[in-house]
Amino acid sequence: MRLLSPDRLLGVILIAVLTILLLVVIWSLDRGLDITDESLTLLSYLYPGEYPANFSMSYTIVDRITGWMHPSVVGYRWITLALILLTATAFFCGFWQWLRRFVAAEPRRAVSLAVVFPYLLIGWLSVYGIGLVTLNYNTLNSACLASVAGLLFYILAHVPRRGVQPGRIVAGLFMVGFFSALDLFVKFPTAIIMFGGAVLLIVLHMRRLGRRTIAFAIGIQILGAMAGLAAYFADVRSITAWLSNYPGQLRVVSQVSHNQALCCFPMCVLPNHSACFCYVTFRLFS
Repeated sequence: MRLLSPDRLLGVILIAVLTILLLVVIWSLDRGLDITDESLTLLSYLYPGEYPANFSMSYTIVDRITGWMHPSVVGYRWITLALILLTATAFFCGFWQWLRRFVAAEPRRAVSLAVVFPYLLIGWLSVYGIGLVTLNYNTLNSACLASVAGLLFYILAHVPRRGVQPGRIVAGLFMVGFFSALDLFVKFPTAIIMFGGAVLLIVLHMRRLGRRTIAFAIGIQILGAMAGLAAYFADVRSITAWLSNYPGQLRVVSQVSHNQALCCFPMCVLPNHSACFCYVTFRLFS
């Protein structure tokens, strides 16, 4: 009887763990209700106009993308799971290209696809270990971060040693800037670090290709960031409304840093909070 090789055995174990984890997550999607974070998040999607001073504008993006579907509580949980799996796959596609170029240069060092992909998915799904997960600013921030990381891995794996950047590299650089700009309205510090880190990585990786190539790459990334800002202001919330709310957002964040009681600020200012909460509960069990 032939025994499985260590790599194949590890792959079988990881796939089995991933399958069990997915089944448990899917089984739990229509059970329970978090009356704190999840309820407040869903209320912001139902009534985005009542959260003008929130420090994260992620709810405006979610409302614009999913509002036409009118998803229920369970619907948002399915969307969250789909987004987690999609961004994990996007990250893996870029990471796998990087592994093939820089790690699997020798046959004995080849990395098995059956090991890496399930391993990454298990890590991504580990967020369900804390309980119910719904579409919130952390989920969107992680999606943007994973997408940018996957794109950067892809760029690092395919940047030519000389010559003009191919179309896929240009598209990847553009999307790095685009997702960084969108994340600016989700989690501001992460967006700044993400954009700046991408620029630094491009400079270090392309330093042998010449200043023109580096300037071209950074220019494409900046162009993508401008497109992301334009998309938000044109289709989600006008720049006038955003600028009018920005001082209030900074004031709320500053007050929260000095007074922890104000962490529940949105809960205190909503006049229709009780009615909205009852509506969310009704949608869950309807």
